[in-house]
Amino acid sequence: MFACKMKKKCSQDDKQYDTSCNSTTYPQTILFAYSNDLSSKTVLDTWNGFLTRGGYYYSWFGSVRFDTPKVDIQFYKNISDTTTTIINNLPNSNQRFQNSSIGSNVFNAIEKFFSNTQAPVCGSIILILLKRYPNEADTSRLVSLIRSHHAILNVMSSATPSGGSQSKTMYSVSSKTNGMGAFVRDELFQQAIDHFSLCVYTYPVYAITVQVSGSGTKTLPDFYPPTSTAYMIEITYQDHVPDDSFQSFNLRWTDSNVRWADSSLRWTDYGNFSVTPSGVLYSGTITNKYQPFYGSNYTMNLDYIYSGQDAQNLQIRIYSWHDATLTVQKNLPDPQQGFQNSSIGSNVFDVIEKFFSNTQAPVCGSNILVLLKRYPNEADISRLVSLIRYHHAVVHVITSTTPSGGSQPKAMYSVASKTNGMGLIENDEDFDRLAWYFSFYENPYPVYATTIQVSGSGTKTLPDFYNKGIIAKKYLIAITYQDHVPIDSFQKLNLRWTSPEGSGNYKIPRDSGKFRAIYFCPQVIEDLRRVNTISDNMQYNFAIDRLHFLNSDYKMTLDYNYTGSDVQNFQLRIYSSRDVNSTIPNNLPNPNQGFQNSSIGSNVFDVVEKFFSNTQAPVCGSRILVLLKRYPNEADTARLVSLIRSHHAILHVITSATPSGGSQPKTMYSVASKTNGMGLFEYDAYFYLTVMWFPLYGYPYPVYATTIQVSGSGTKTLPDFYPAIEDWYMLAITFQDHCEHYGGIRFLISVPDDSFQNLTLRWLNSQDSGNVSFNSIQIPTTGNYLAVGVYWHYLDYKMTLDYNYLDQDVQNLQIRIYSKIFSDDTSCNPTEQPQTFLFAYSNDLSSDTVLESWNEFSSYSIGYSWYGSVRIDSLNMNMKFHTNIEDVNSTIANNLPNPNQGYQNSSIGSNVFDVIEKFFSNTVAPVCGSRIVVLLKRYPNEVDNSRIVSIIRSHHAIVNVINSPTPSGGSQPKTMYSVSSKTNGMGAIEHDEYFYRGIWWFPLYGVNYPVYSTTIQVSGSGTKTLLNFHPIISDWCKIAITYQDHFPIDSFQNFNLRWDNPLNSGKFTFDLRESFGTYVTNYISFQNVDYKITLDYSYFGQDVENLQIRIYSAIPLNNWLPYSD
Repeated sequence: MFACKMKKKCSQDDKQYDTSCNSTTYPQTILFAYSNDLSSKTVLDTWNGFLTRGGYYYSWFGSVRFDTPKVDIQFYKNISDTTTTIINNLPNSNQRFQNSSIGSNVFNAIEKFFSNTQAPVCGSIILILLKRYPNEADTSRLVSLIRSHHAILNVMSSATPSGGSQSKTMYSVSSKTNGMGAFVRDELFQQAIDHFSLCVYTYPVYAITVQVSGSGTKTLPDFYPPTSTAYMIEITYQDHVPDDSFQSFNLRWTDSNVRWADSSLRWTDYGNFSVTPSGVLYSGTITNKYQPFYGSNYTMNLDYIYSGQDAQNLQIRIYSWHDATLTVQKNLPDPQQGFQNSSIGSNVFDVIEKFFSNTQAPVCGSNILVLLKRYPNEADISRLVSLIRYHHAVVHVITSTTPSGGSQPKAMYSVASKTNGMGLIENDEDFDRLAWYFSFYENPYPVYATTIQVSGSGTKTLPDFYNKGIIAKKYLIAITYQDHVPIDSFQKLNLRWTSPEGSGNYKIPRDSGKFRAIYFCPQVIEDLRRVNTISDNMQYNFAIDRLHFLNSDYKMTLDYNYTGSDVQNFQLRIYSSRDVNSTIPNNLPNPNQGFQNSSIGSNVFDVVEKFFSNTQAPVCGSRILVLLKRYPNEADTARLVSLIRSHHAILHVITSATPSGGSQPKTMYSVASKTNGMGLFEYDAYFYLTVMWFPLYGYPYPVYATTIQVSGSGTKTLPDFYPAIEDWYMLAITFQDHCEHYGGIRFLISVPDDSFQNLTLRWLNSQDSGNVSFNSIQIPTTGNYLAVGVYWHYLDYKMTLDYNYLDQDVQNLQIRIYSKIFSDDTSCNPTEQPQTFLFAYSNDLSSDTVLESWNEFSSYSIGYSWYGSVRIDSLNMNMKFHTNIEDVNSTIANNLPNPNQGYQNSSIGSNVFDVIEKFFSNTVAPVCGSRIVVLLKRYPNEVDNSRIVSIIRSHHAIVNVINSPTPSGGSQPKTMYSVSSKTNGMGAIEHDEYFYRGIWWFPLYGVNYPVYSTTIQVSGSGTKTLLNFHPIISDWCKIAITYQDHFPIDSFQNFNLRWDNPLNSGKFTFDLRESFGTYVTNYISFQNVDYKITLDYSYFGQDVENLQIRIYSAIPLNNWLPYSD
């Protein structure tokens, strides 16, 4: 127990302690450190467990993977970036120590944390996930370092270590820094983290480590709670890997000095925390318990039973969610400093005025709680009330039934009445119980407030309560039924409400519960709990309940019964979890302000555009939810989709099955489809049911998105799904893109028409398979939308969809998978010059082709920090990185194509996929935002490129490829062209001797930032309307186009790319006579205006051609350009 009885002078050692924090503030930084020897699942499960426990309270988050040659700590101020960093630095068997005799380098990681210059370390919390034990036995230096920064270290040590010799070292460090050390099986790390005080309960107020053996009882230091509240008790019952020697322990506490109802009556507060082996099956050697302490001085004893006589070092801690040295504790009542005469009134008025004149904390809309023992002498409250109201503040007061002085017992009750607060009168020892029920937490917003005078018996008509637009569903109703004590006249109350939607009432009979939590729906009341009973000598004037009101205008009346004719000032309040003054309730639909003609289409396009042009809130990565009653008249969504995509936003829409106007029911469904959102059709009354299943919270990150067309019955092969991590995901499907209206009657509580019969989505991997199946009888209560949770492993899943519809009408189905973790690389941003360039070339090419291509690049390349090179299609895949381009010249010259090291059979496909994956797993050069050029002689055999595309996209990289028309092997000529298409790159086809020309024209330097990207399908002759282009500045840009996706050039005739704006227009025309290869570029001067883009094209035959159209700028976008599918 760290409490001292007297102050001491600072010694020289004391001056070495970190003074940049104090014990009154919440820890700013947490370090999450995990061994590289653990499994990825263990690390991620534990991190997620930490987050669900409230990990967001911290200001800084550090993460580090140790037990690797290189220990790299990353710091962020938000959870999302930290999660991404952890995902990108999961345990990697290739980087671990290969010998079990090597000890953990966790000491180095901790020391590095304390020497960082980014995040504050004073008062920090450290969580270690330990798989490999350290070899150090001496902890003194490390403990001294941790203590000097007032930090606390917690450790979970694996019960199955991968190496190291000192199993108890880190347990000892945690013991000496007021932390906890548990030994846990790896698969239980996630459950065990629930037993650590890492969130909320972070302040140690009692800490002792005791040694026990055999059986007996230990007298422990007394516990002095700093305040009466709930605490967290934590105990580790073994200091080694759990064995069967532990039988039981029983921690006991007693305080005989707790004062109760009056100052002469005392009672004993006691309790215990008893644990046996069956109570700790899932938490290793640690356990905990929430426990309120109301006393001031507890004697503590520990009973224990172990088989055998081995010594056990047990950690016993008590943590508070209040700091023991908070201002309140430093300024507790002191009779020597109080008013000595009962005739002196309280100075509470002065205190409140001083609060509103402070210059530190904002006062507008504040809540004030006053604990009043001495009444004020002022009767005139008008000035104080005016001041409180001016700042939109609310005053609540709990007034003592036994005042110490003052003459006006009702003054502060009246102040509370006139500021929408509550005035309670209580015995002193119950103040803490009443404070809990005030509207400070879940329901802080007053939505109804009236104070009325009653006397005798009768009925009062109260102001109506209008629940505007379902501000909330549950409300807190609070009533004070007497403005004085004792409760000498109250008999009963009955608050009644009526509306067309239903009626109800709330009774307070004299012999009913003092406090009740009631869940209310019209005509249904369920009494959930009782706390106390109002009896003849009861001293309380207050009741509170939770009620449920519908969206309606309620007439409110009060029946009351008091003995005598004394006037009672009765406070009635209703509090909401949402602000009645918020924007939505004050801007609810108004028919007088709407369009009066059903032929007028919705202006939703204008609204979405206005959102993206706002200057208040950031729009990048935003989520948009549209509730659509009126369809738009626009059929062309290209411009709006381009705008949404450019900001990486996602649009979801719920479209009414009973529209009020407009002509295009599928337009917004299409917008949702093209922005990775969901498009629902539903009856208006059920909109709220669908919102709760939307991927707006919990699982907001799309990791898989495809929209397919089906008709009749059949099976569709979908893109593969490769989860970034093993975890739960949300699978969302819309199984119809339209609705049928059944005369206003909801059919089977669903919108879809009767053409839908059934769907089965299947995922297949040799190690794990499953399916989600549903039919027309099982249609969910969310219109045409189904959302389910699915647990997927870190595997490559083949995805197929079986479907069955009665007719041949085409259905556009949206299939999405959403994750709770953002897995994209955040280590770079789009405004930076790419750091790394990878040059990958086939071993089947000639040395001249490779060298000419590299020399072409190296003679112009500037700006890259790292250069990687690798020879593919060889048995030895050796990737090298350099920061000096001259070193790369030597590396390539020493690794030119060698037929003896290549594949000897043309049926063998290129290993280019493996090479790209290896690049992204390298630990030398940064990969975020990188540029990759592949010189391809041998085609891959893979058709499905979804996994490799997902990896490239997650790192914001771009792949450009030059394909040889005379391949040396492999079966899939279009696979890498498709990869380049889906990563905003270019796929050129050139004869080997002209590869260098492709390098010259590729966007690798200078004008190399993609600002426009689309891949389209054409056949025959015609015109295509493309996505609009809006340059961020007026400047020269490079247009790049591939006009055939195969060789030879046997069908292309010509194209004409046109851009039109009233202020500036132009075209880029190209025909067969100018062609060499399949790739062409041109520099064009664009203005900062919105261009409509169209393509005129002419090909022989009807074969489908996939054309890549890109525009590059010397100035990068502020956001990542969306990838083109």
